[in-house]
Amino acid sequence: MGLKVKVKTFESFLKKATMSGKQQVKTTILDFTSDGLKIIGSLSDEQSTRSTSTKHPASFIEYEAIGKVPMNDVDVFINLLKRFNDDVSIKKEGNLLVVSEGNKKVGVELVSENFVPKSDKTPDLEFANVFEMDSKKLSEIIADASMSSDAVITIQTFNGEVKFSNTGKYKFEHIVEAVHCKEGSKVSFGQPFVDAVKNLDGILTLNVKTDYPIAIVENTDETDIEILVVPKVVEE
Repeated sequence: MGLKVKVKTFESFLKKATMSGKQQVKTTILDFTSDGLKIIGSLSDEQSTRSTSTKHPASFIEYEAIGKVPMNDVDVFINLLKRFNDDVSIKKEGNLLVVSEGNKKVGVELVSENFVPKSDKTPDLEFANVFEMDSKKLSEIIADASMSSDAVITIQTFNGEVKFSNTGKYKFEHIVEAVHCKEGSKVSFGQPFVDAVKNLDGILTLNVKTDYPIAIVENTDETDIEILVVPKVVEE
């Protein structure tokens, strides 16, 4: 038994779990448990976002629970994976994580768990409205809002639909069908929201409540990603 995975799927998972931009998590623990690879409670440096992610054992070519892998410079590790082509084998050797493919391998120095910021237990949140939307539509909304500098994106629910709007010089509005939504939730987000969801794809589930953190969830047969983003207070 060993640990073997397709480079592209592993890289994609890590990018989603560690987010992007100023929200990118660079120091965390990759925990290879019997239930899969877990990256739990990764807080951004700004503590505006938090991700909890799992890559299931079946999504690996071969899987072994090798335990905790404390790592800094995760962004560099993601780029390092691009130096390989297809399938890589992974194992721990002392304080090294060894990644190999064919006759090529690299040893990555690990850090002590003491150097990884401790994260609190994932908060138990209750939401007023839950709806699904295609990540492509969310990317379009973000791209439109980004036409204005420092835009704030507001999500507002109505009966059967959700309105996305943004501040700034170019004030876009998008209406998204959401059959189970009820009127009454309104919450706004700044750049941390954009950085948090940039790498997500497929169908997303958004959980919202007025002036409350949002939970964005991407579930597939291979991975589960949940990202929490704190709201931006906007004076009316």
